[in-house]
Amino acid sequence: AGSKAGCGVYFPGHPELSCKVPLSGEHQTNQRAELEAIRHALSIANKHPDLQGAELEIRTDSQYAIKGLTEWSVNWERSNWEKEIKNRDLFEDILKLRRQREEQVYIRY
Repeated sequence: AGSKAGCGVYFPGHPELSCKVPLSGEHQTNQRAELEAIRHALSIANKHPDLQGAELEIRTDSQYAIKGLTEWSVNWERSNWEKEIKNRDLFEDILKLRRQREEQVYIRY
């Protein structure tokens, strides 16, 4: 009760873009923090000229995030998100940001 979560993003070769941000909202979970870090990384990469036109590799230790974004989301979208999906807002935002890049985005352990 009352705890606050946050996340960090590190860009090798561009330390000026690295940052830490508090998790917003009332649902403060490690899963939301992992997804928020991915969303934040994609948002920064999509806006920064040095990171456009290049493949992007996002590393996380969250199997939940990796499988959600590389496996489960295919079925969620195919079924038009019929089931109630925890953290759907973040998954949808990340998928949208990922599609805005012409270059490949890898999400790996």
